[in-house]
Amino acid sequence: MFHKISFRPLGIAALTTACVGCLTTSSFAVQAPSYNVDFGGGTTYSGTSPANSNDTGTFWNAYNSTSAASLKDSFSNTSSVSLTLSGGTQYFTQSGGSPSPAALMGDYRVLDNTKTGGSLITVTLSGVTDGAYKLYVYAAGDTAGQGANVALDAANQITGGTSSAATTGANQTVTSTSSGVNYVLLNAAVSDLTHVGTGTITFTTSNLTGQRFGGLNGLQLQAVPEPASVGITSIACGLLLRRRRRA
Repeated sequence: MFHKISFRPLGIAALTTACVGCLTTSSFAVQAPSYNVDFGGGTTYSGTSPANSNDTGTFWNAYNSTSAASLKDSFSNTSSVSLTLSGGTQYFTQSGGSPSPAALMGDYRVLDNTKTGGSLITVTLSGVTDGAYKLYVYAAGDTAGQGANVALDAANQITGGTSSAATTGANQTVTSTSSGVNYVLLNAAVSDLTHVGTGTITFTTSNLTGQRFGGLNGLQLQAVPEPASVGITSIACGLLLRRRRRA
């Protein structure tokens, strides 16, 4: 015996609610964690980003060498990404002042333009999946004015994006509005026909003009979410709503 099953059409309000739910779910599905690094020999920072509110992870990788090191993402998951650093003079942990967050901003790789090789720090992230990224670089020494110039390698620059910027180093208290004071946000990309799937992102930090010292405190690298899945869902919902209105 067969039973006839009837379906009640969704009203506009219900269909709209469903579509909004789909869009919300799609948006969360494409969120990406950061790769966070705290440079220096002091206490390693643990907590959400003081500058990037789009990532809720709290794990930061400690780095106080010049050798290659594998990185975990901000949720402490292993990854293919690794980091190397060259240049600068030493890792320094300050004993005074009021850096905030203290564990992130209170220690750093030192720039010193009176030392051989001390006026430039080069950082390379390898094993990075092809795509667009936001790169946050924290750079402020323990004295006002000890900021840094930060610049992306030409291969990682995006047309119309920010590829270089400077911190004034006026203070070490990071807030969401302190961009240009103790951190910068650059737009980076990995896309190269010479590799398959992954590549590198390289940037440098250097002394501000007229300043002997500067510092590199930390970095965060976060993929820019792909809009494809959200776009497809938007189109599908639009067609459904249009069809419903015509019915």
